[in-house]
Amino acid sequence: MKKHTKKFGLLIVDDDAKQRQLYKEYLSDPQEGHYLLKNTWDSVEECEDAETALQYIKEYVKTNDYHLLVIADAYMPPYCDGNEAFAELFGGLWLIDEVNRDKYLKECVTILLVTYYNDNEHIKPYRNGDINEFQWDENKDYFFLEKPYPQSEVPIQAEALAKWQEEHEKETRDELYSKTFEAILKIIEPKKNELKGQENIIGQSDRMQEVFGAVHSVAPSKANVLLRGESGTGKELIAKAIHYMSPRAKGPFIKFNCASIPEGLLESELFGHEKGAFTGAAKERIGKFEYAKNGTIFLDEAGDMSPSTQAKVLRVLQEKEFERLGSNKPIKIDVRIIAATNKNLQEEIKAGRFREDLYYRLNVVPIFLPPLRERREDIPLLVNHFLDKYNKENLKSISIASDALNALTNYDWPGNVRELENIIERFVVLSSGDKITADDLKQWLSQESIISMVEFKGQCSYKDVEKAHLRYLLEQNNWNVDKVAKTSEVSRANVYNKIKEYGLNNK
Repeated sequence: MKKHTKKFGLLIVDDDAKQRQLYKEYLSDPQEGHYLLKNTWDSVEECEDAETALQYIKEYVKTNDYHLLVIADAYMPPYCDGNEAFAELFGGLWLIDEVNRDKYLKECVTILLVTYYNDNEHIKPYRNGDINEFQWDENKDYFFLEKPYPQSEVPIQAEALAKWQEEHEKETRDELYSKTFEAILKIIEPKKNELKGQENIIGQSDRMQEVFGAVHSVAPSKANVLLRGESGTGKELIAKAIHYMSPRAKGPFIKFNCASIPEGLLESELFGHEKGAFTGAAKERIGKFEYAKNGTIFLDEAGDMSPSTQAKVLRVLQEKEFERLGSNKPIKIDVRIIAATNKNLQEEIKAGRFREDLYYRLNVVPIFLPPLRERREDIPLLVNHFLDKYNKENLKSISIASDALNALTNYDWPGNVRELENIIERFVVLSSGDKITADDLKQWLSQESIISMVEFKGQCSYKDVEKAHLRYLLEQNNWNVDKVAKTSEVSRANVYNKIKEYGLNNK
């Protein structure tokens, strides 16, 4: 995903130098500008024509991690259609078209088009709805804003308009800036919601670009989503991204791990209970589904739900209602469900442990998150991201040597991104030097399996590494499954399943 930031770049494009300066003062000066826009801009720049602006935009998106907002006058050089016989210079329209021809620029840039000429034949195709409003255009990433204009049914010539504008300078300026400010807020607030869900999602590999594309496509819809992938691949981050990029972004995002709660309490946690519903129910309790009203509930490790809980979740999906334990009163609910699992649910269905009808209800849009070993080109990006994060937290400036980075890239990472993050944090906290080397890896990653991966560059199978890694964690924690689950940030049920799968025992 592009542009993971809470700030924005601002570019003002107008052939009127005075107008550019006034815009800059109003939108960026702490004294002159609006207080709600303070700390919004990473940079504020200006251009006097659309061609210069396009060059700036192309360079900006290559070198910055910020979404760029462009305020562009419609009437300025260059010629709109490249025809010198064309007398009017609608450069703002030309700029919109040029940006929208480039898929990457369109994703990273939003244009606010400002004009007097709302009824001009060249402007009309760029309007959407009432000429007195700015509205989002579904097909092109820009807004349209009409400048203050004298109320007259008679077309006003340029000289008369300039005279009217001079006579009403302050009131027209204040009205324009008020409209501009309102437009900017409507543009950046949804972008901030998108970014809120994307901040920690790192990846430029083809596999992750496929994931990002699916997220962008499904987020605006109401469809339920099933996230599949191994533990530690970032399923919760993707679920958050879908939520914050959706129309439900202002609603709650409720996370629930279906494997972390004993079966006897699972339904109470999800659906709530009435006072006296069972022994120990001393008071009424609201469940996770009610807390998620008008928002999103993320059911992590959904493959571990009991049959009775599966039946109740299915009813929520089918009828949009449920009852608390101990009550016969239906509660209507509007909630989107995003489920995640590291299990093969089709195999679970064959074994009779998972309902087929629930599977099809959850699996409306499936998204598979690849393991880290299948997107190794993202490992250097992730390493640098985590180094930056933990250097800041620990007030250090530790870097990594190329031989160490190569070793990390060649390791198979059975714990995926979560394991990589934990290792980098350990490096930063324990390191007494200013650079991590391959020798440091051998010192800190003392597990036999990991040393072999560093030395032999991935000649072991993934399951060999995972089995050895799990045995190491069990031995280090005296076979305390609770501690292993906490250290690995997976459920106890997951640890038990892996112990059984690999035939491990404490002998």
